[in-house]
Amino acid sequence: MMLKPIYSFGMEKATEKIYSVVEFKLRKKSTCFCKRVEALVIPRISGVLVHGFDKHVVQFMSERKLKLADSCRDDETSSIDVLSGSDLFWECILPEKVSIEKGLFAINIVFGWVVAGANLLRHGEQNFSQNIATMKNVTVMTDLKLFWELDSIGINNKCENLSLSDKKFIDNFENNLTYRGNRYETK
Repeated sequence: MMLKPIYSFGMEKATEKIYSVVEFKLRKKSTCFCKRVEALVIPRISGVLVHGFDKHVVQFMSERKLKLADSCRDDETSSIDVLSGSDLFWECILPEKVSIEKGLFAINIVFGWVVAGANLLRHGEQNFSQNIATMKNVTVMTDLKLFWELDSIGINNKCENLSLSDKKFIDNFENNLTYRGNRYETK
């Protein structure tokens, strides 16, 4: 296989490392949303600290009875603990979006409302929340599974999904297969 190396976040060169992979279920108790997730465990996703919501944004959300998914206050910061891929991200997004101000939106997701965009309200600073969905998904596991299924044709005798004519064809092939002169022959 000619697989391209994976570059760690911020790296310009591939380095070989072994990371743990964990599996967990992401669910919201009050709804039927439940998603099985496989995640790569790394020591640190990003050194960036995320600031809490501006008081204006919290007031805007409260007036409209939009419950925030996160509870980080204006004077608090938190680190990024989970980074989801576009495959999971788009499954969590609901079709509701509310404009808070130019370039700043409240977006409904299965866990509550999130704020995304640029916020110019914090003492002239710009606070950004980005949702980037430019990702090339490489389906190595699916391709590998298909390869092994193809490679094992005739080895596995799982004929339950075959039509009657296919079963007869396989039986005929197997019953008439002979080995002569360093090669297999069938009629």
